[in-house]
Amino acid sequence: FTGTFIPQMELANLTYAYDGDALLPHPKIADLIEIKASEKFTDLAFPVYDSESGETVNITIEGAAASYDGNTTCCVALAFRASQFALSEEQIGMDRNDIEIVSANPSEAQEAVFLYILGNSTADYVVEMPEGTDPMNLTKENFVYTFARKSTGESVTVSVKDNVFPDELLELRKKCKAGTATPDEKKAFELTKREIKDKFMYLPMDELFETQSPSLNGDVNGDGVVTTADAAIVLEMTTSGEWNEVADVNGDCSTTSLDALIVTRAVAGEIEL
Repeated sequence: FTGTFIPQMELANLTYAYDGDALLPHPKIADLIEIKASEKFTDLAFPVYDSESGETVNITIEGAAASYDGNTTCCVALAFRASQFALSEEQIGMDRNDIEIVSANPSEAQEAVFLYILGNSTADYVVEMPEGTDPMNLTKENFVYTFARKSTGESVTVSVKDNVFPDELLELRKKCKAGTATPDEKKAFELTKREIKDKFMYLPMDELFETQSPSLNGDVNGDGVVTTADAAIVLEMTTSGEWNEVADVNGDCSTTSLDALIVTRAVAGEIEL
């Protein structure tokens, strides 16, 4: 095929340099095929309820792009799909006026998308960057987003899976932001961003994100239920001076015998944590 068909049919009457060797497909061709196939089945819209107006609002990727600068950038696609994932019926709920979003990422594009979803309620959007990071120096820990239901305190934390971002992405970003990237590095960064944008736009959300629900208050051993074993651990913590948020059930920023007593009463069904 490569020695006959290509020279005689594809390159006939053209000047070319071709040695007849077979050309192997690009190593990322499988990713491209998956993305192209997923385009046909991906719904880039989801409804949220607006309790103030009593109407259901259709949140779309076009609206998300328009909230920033009209372009569907990598950050726009990421924030949109992360929200779509978190605000499903199985996660945190659908009333935009009952939602608070805490982002670990300072991206202006992501902020614009989140505010679009919240109906521009700036009071319900907060950026809390992990220690040791800043807008120039991002890590994978900056791609974490918590969606909370204000009325109940329920929340879900959505983070980008480790295998979504290429290892070189954040280093290339840092060089481009600092103005030290070579022309080839700038091209590589732009190409990588386009590839990642396509992933966030079209791949199934469970391939892109993972969720982590907060620990149950008082469940110090992390087994999913609050028992006398937890009360015993809290009591031990009072003597050792240890502290963590799950054990500090009364929220006074210390672990005391009062916390152990509260957990014990909760186990007996006398109170709710």
